[in-house]
Amino acid sequence: MGKNKKTQSERDNVRNGLAERIALIILKVQGKWAIGMRNITSGLSTRSMKVYVILITLTMTGYAGLLVYSALNEADSPLLRIGSIHKPLIQTYKTEDENIKDTLMLLRLRKFHTYLDSLGMSASGRKTRDSLLKQRPGLLDSLNQLEALLK
Repeated sequence: MGKNKKTQSERDNVRNGLAERIALIILKVQGKWAIGMRNITSGLSTRSMKVYVILITLTMTGYAGLLVYSALNEADSPLLRIGSIHKPLIQTYKTEDENIKDTLMLLRLRKFHTYLDSLGMSASGRKTRDSLLKQRPGLLDSLNQLEALLK
């Protein structure tokens, strides 16, 4: 029993030592970055620094706006795209085990629907259900889409 405690404390010390080393490396990199930025900007006036900050902010805001715009409007954009879940066009044939797993998943989804409905029967249950649905707004939609895919 004494050896296990000693071994556990040695493992904890090694983990803490590694965490401390990583933290020190991060602090050194941050310090060097701050010193480098101070050296670069030390010759600039306050007005020119404000102009640079505003230009960088406008550039980054414009780029972020471009990403959002292209994701919402352009269908063949090489940038990010927002799409919906869709069923594959090719019918896939499942083995018996996969059919059983899908049936079990469908049963679990139905049990979860029943659980959510039963939460609405009491005041405390309604609070729990509303809190759950408020924190996960697309939960019911996702469950319905999963059921449609598994049927």
